[in-house]
Amino acid sequence: MCWSRKFRAFAVNGVPMRGAHPTLRSCFYPNYSFAAAAQGPASADSEWRAEQLAAQERPAPGGPRVRGVKGGLLVDAEMRRTVALLLKHRAAGLAPLAFTSHAQQLLFSERLALPARDKALLRKRLSGACAKIWQALVRLGLTPCATQVPVGCPALRSATAADLVCEDALRRKVVVEVKTGFLGYHLRHSGALAGIWPRQTDCPANQHQLQAFLTTELYRRTFPTHAVAQGAVLRVDALGVELTPVQPWVLQGAAAILARVRDSGAAPRPAAEQRSAPPARRRPAAAAKRRAARA
Repeated sequence: MCWSRKFRAFAVNGVPMRGAHPTLRSCFYPNYSFAAAAQGPASADSEWRAEQLAAQERPAPGGPRVRGVKGGLLVDAEMRRTVALLLKHRAAGLAPLAFTSHAQQLLFSERLALPARDKALLRKRLSGACAKIWQALVRLGLTPCATQVPVGCPALRSATAADLVCEDALRRKVVVEVKTGFLGYHLRHSGALAGIWPRQTDCPANQHQLQAFLTTELYRRTFPTHAVAQGAVLRVDALGVELTPVQPWVLQGAAAILARVRDSGAAPRPAAEQRSAPPARRRPAAAAKRRAARA
């Protein structure tokens, strides 16, 4: 499976796959909109999260601020670079790196004999969101293995990129869906989820649960030899970090979710059939008149 520039989507054997997130939206929360999400509590903060926030290490101020879609893309890029640097030094047998704070980064930059490019990355102040994610991973005992991993399944006609893949203490892979923001409207909804859950709302928290479940299932089918634990959603905002495993109501409806995803939409056609014939060239009116005159 690879990214196709022609289709602007992941493709398997020349056949484009549907994105996992748009597929879930069309299947389970087609009527959700941010403007209409006026129901439900205004905050998703829990007592557990408040305790974790009080105990966690605070990142030094001054890093880039994370907001909206651009903020999410910034965190994705920072996690990709930092995880790549971690894996590089782990493979070389060097001391493991930590990106939990800028002071920790500078410590590694000074003590390790690193290439200039790596030292420049360690000296750069990462966004507070990226530092919080690293703090949460260290605290929860999760070791990052890869970021933006392409996963897909032709039988489900869906594909996506797993935000973050980690290993737990049992060496099982944990697929983590990373979300930034949603402060104040994480549980706001427009109505109920379509399909099999009349009591579950279409709030972003439940959307993220479905996304984490489907991404984990696609990872299992892409890498059938890997031992995979249940997926999780890691959400970071200005107040802190919250890691939520895939909830029981999602797991109980796993078969129905996969059947609805598989049956939704039209089956993809082979790439050869999708190429339409080029439009016929229109002849200028003046040229047509000259030909008529010669005749």
